[in-house]
Amino acid sequence: GLASEAESEAVKQAKRDAQQRIHDKFLDRHRGVVMRQNAVSGFLHFISSAAQLFVGLKCIGFKFPDEAMQGTLMGLGVLWINIMVWSTSEVVKAHNKAEGLGQAKIPELHPHTL
Repeated sequence: GLASEAESEAVKQAKRDAQQRIHDKFLDRHRGVVMRQNAVSGFLHFISSAAQLFVGLKCIGFKFPDEAMQGTLMGLGVLWINIMVWSTSEVVKAHNKAEGLGQAKIPELHPHTL
């Protein structure tokens, strides 16, 4: 009776503890993946900003024969850089959502999981 109930409660507690450890490991892995993705995203933002600064300075320094047309076309480089970084980020997010965080594998973009 009473000993059996205590033993049953101990088994239930052991199961809860095991589930909690598994959950904690998952959360630790998830945090690591999110931190790496944030670091990569920050790096892409930095590179994108540097490229935009470069294009902007080049636009200022060039003497265009047709300033309106050629200056606009040169300035569109900034727009295309933003679109490329944004679309790459969205592709990785979509794959992570579909395949699980940290499991996205896009061979056209990168040889291993992102």
